Amino acid sequence: MRVFTSSDHEAMTKTTGYPVLDDTLPRLERISSLDAKALDEEQVALLGRKNGILTLALRSLGSQPLEERKRFGAAINRIKAQFEEAIRARRLQLEAARRRETDVADRTMPGRHRWIGSRHPVTRVVDEITDIFQSLGFTRAIGPEAETEWYNFGALNFPPD
Repeated sequence: MRVFTSSDHEAMTKTTGYPVLDDTLPRLERISSLDAKALDEEQVALLGRKNGILTLALRSLGSQPLEERKRFGAAINRIKAQFEEAIRARRLQLEAARRRETDVADRTMPGRHRWIGSRHPVTRVVDEITDIFQSLGFTRAIGPEAETEWYNFGALNFPPD
């Protein structure tokens, strides 16, 4: 994030030479200290579609000679880009601050750990029986193939009782 200093302001004032734009440059320095509501108001005042200072300056380009229009338009676009970047950076700062304030997780608490214990006795017996039958050549089938009459009898060509 770029912070604008008074030397930046002086350099930009020298490069524009347009009073309308020079009046907006001190606002660029203030953007980094505005809260969310004031930032919205400043954005509307500077970049608003209907009455924004820079928008009105862009609209006035048509009444100027071609050479002046090129220089003035370039200066407006450069300053407009700087304002947009400063506003975007400030919004990111405000959002990060809001997230830090509303973070509900207490990061100082210890993390969750797995419970230490043993398997249920019934689960152990089922696993032992499964191991015995697997050693005799059987396989354990899980799913619909072992549940319906069709899979158990019809698909194996067993006659109905």
